[in-house]
Amino acid sequence: MVEMLARTHTAYELWMSFLPAAIIEFQGDHLYDDVFNNYERSTAVADRFMRLFLRVQRRLRDLLRFGVPVTINNPNKLTLPARAAGS
Repeated sequence: MVEMLARTHTAYELWMSFLPAAIIEFQGDHLYDDVFNNYERSTAVADRFMRLFLRVQRRLRDLLRFGVPVTINNPNKLTLPARAAGS
């Protein structure tokens, strides 16, 4: 999950880096509609990656918050380490 978190953030940053290029193209001889469509498409893809990033981040948070319960089938065979004197 951490790898997916890193990949989605990297993809988000990549698509956000395309946005200034779309604005700079507007200063050239390109049509406004083409630049606007490219800008709109880039922001939509970047938004999807940000939503995916936040979804994975929430899942990681929930894993830390709500741990998986452990069921011990035979507690008689359970060996616990001795506690330290200070704890």
